[in-house]
Amino acid sequence: SNVADQLKAIDRIVVPIAPAVVAYYCGDNDITSATSDPQVPVDGFKAWVQRLHAALPGTHVLYLSIKPSPKRKAAWPQAQEANRLIKAYCESDPRLTFVDLGTCLLTEDGEMRPELYKEDQLHLQPAGYAEWTKVVKPVLDRLAH
Repeated sequence: SNVADQLKAIDRIVVPIAPAVVAYYCGDNDITSATSDPQVPVDGFKAWVQRLHAALPGTHVLYLSIKPSPKRKAAWPQAQEANRLIKAYCESDPRLTFVDLGTCLLTEDGEMRPELYKEDQLHLQPAGYAEWTKVVKPVLDRLAH
């Protein structure tokens, strides 16, 4: 999905169940090329959070960062800029937590680890999701206590 899809779905899918915590993962499909505007996922996430918090002011939101992928390597700088801006936004509100899902998919030299991706070099293999779990689970566990 993209941020426009998330905005259309929030009132129908998220608000009725009134979750204590929501993990928001969106932005990859808005940053697809070197000419993509990093502000699109930023503005979309801000609008989504404002709508969520208008209905459910106590809900905590985890922003799961835009990930690197070999297929969209040219767009990675734009994705990193969007992530940087969203992280700063998350730091402005204690109900928001930025979760970096990109670093665990990279080598120490900052190169993408192609073995973590399916043949399309966009979607993750189970091993890639296992790396994500190592990052996300501690954050969820901390919020649960």
